[in-house]
Amino acid sequence: DNAGRYQPFPLSDMQRAFWIGRSEQMTLGGIGSHFYIEFDGEGVDVTRLEIAWQQIITRHDMLRAVVTDEGEQQVLRDTPHYAIQRHIANEEVESVLQTWRDTLSHRVYDVREWPLFSIHVVEYQQGGYLRQRLMVSLDSMMLDGRSIMILLTEWDALYRNPEVTLP
Repeated sequence: DNAGRYQPFPLSDMQRAFWIGRSEQMTLGGIGSHFYIEFDGEGVDVTRLEIAWQQIITRHDMLRAVVTDEGEQQVLRDTPHYAIQRHIANEEVESVLQTWRDTLSHRVYDVREWPLFSIHVVEYQQGGYLRQRLMVSLDSMMLDGRSIMILLTEWDALYRNPEVTLP
């Protein structure tokens, strides 16, 4: 429905359950459905990774979606450029990694505000090499397991070849 593409539309039953369950007023509430993963690498071009993620944001409407105060979802026509957050761990690398892991792996997003994801890279020295830990936090309000697999696969493909034609 290209004419109504950016108009609010109803949440699915599962999304509605996730939305209601975020409320602190619900028994066992105050949490969000969430996906968190880390990748450890060496020689990662973070600028190229960011460009590839921006292509993914443009490609997939649900990465630009939010929930309205009325409890409907809405794809935003435009969003600002998303910058991957970079951090340097000069000392106490494990402590820095654990701090970011604790922050990102338990994050409850305000679904009224874009983005409903957060990507960070911690750079650190190990064995004389510059290494990067990519930390990816995705709110499951707009993504399910299969779509997360598609996103990560496409992100990898675009990182490796920014000109690739995706299905």
